[in-house]
Amino acid sequence: FNHQNGIVDCSNKLINNVTENIPPIAEKFYLDGNDLVYIKSAIFIGLYQLKTLYLNRSGIEVIQPNSFVNLTKLENIYLNQNSLTCVDVESLNGLVSLKLLLPLVLQILSASPLPLITFLSLLFQIKLQNRLLYDLPHLSS
Repeated sequence: FNHQNGIVDCSNKLINNVTENIPPIAEKFYLDGNDLVYIKSAIFIGLYQLKTLYLNRSGIEVIQPNSFVNLTKLENIYLNQNSLTCVDVESLNGLVSLKLLLPLVLQILSASPLPLITFLSLLFQIKLQNRLLYDLPHLSS
């Protein structure tokens, strides 16, 4: 991978798993155009400085719960042109600084509406980009 000035570029490398060799000082991480399919729990552990994550065109079908745990500085996640149809809100646990999730996937599922309310209250911007939102759990406090 190429890295400089807090930017790590692993785009179009046919990567199917993120390794522990990513510098912990990474602020921007490009994983566009890979073959990730599953974003596993705690896959980005140790990237405490990460602010922007690019996962466009990476064949992602599933984001497991706690995939972004401890990424408290992560503000932007780009997920364009993947095969996601559903994201459990638990997969977004720990994203306390998230401002942009681009795009929101087709469905958001939640076992309890409270975590979803908390998550949506922190989110600054959701771009659907001509995608339909089929289901949003009832939001009550």
